[in-house]
Amino acid sequence: MLLRRCEDALELRVNGVFAMDTAQTSTERALARAALADCAHPDRFLLGRLGLGFTAAEILRVGDHPSGRVSGSPSTCWPPAG
Repeated sequence: MLLRRCEDALELRVNGVFAMDTAQTSTERALARAALADCAHPDRFLLGRLGLGFTAAEILRVGDHPSGRVSGSPSTCWPPAG
């Protein structure tokens, strides 16, 4: 995995292939809303770890006081900014 700055956005690449960036996050947010709409217990969720956090942020924003768990362990430690 590689996280790099590309103009005004951060870009996530996996095995050299573009995965997502911070310039356009509507897909991640729509995925979160669709999952909550189809969930029998939208107050609880389990979320995978790969990503930039936009799906999790949307679940927390639109959910009804959800409690959540993020699965997996960090596979990469991003360097600090600066």
